[in-house]
Amino acid sequence: MQNLTENVLSESMIKSAIMDMMNNNKDLFKEIISSAIQDIGMVATMKDTPASEMNGKSPLRYRR
Repeated sequence: MQNLTENVLSESMIKSAIMDMMNNNKDLFKEIISSAIQDIGMVATMKDTPASEMNGKSPLRYRR
């Protein structure tokens, strides 16, 4: 039960921090979100790429 409480608190605090960031520093927030979306896209693309083409690079660091 304690873990459930901690998870809810953490989620609530994270949501609050995100809302604060959105309101107080919109440019930074846009940059973080756009970078995260780009990374997610890279991972999705890399799942279809054979390991031999990855050259040992991590999907998150593998840029065009």
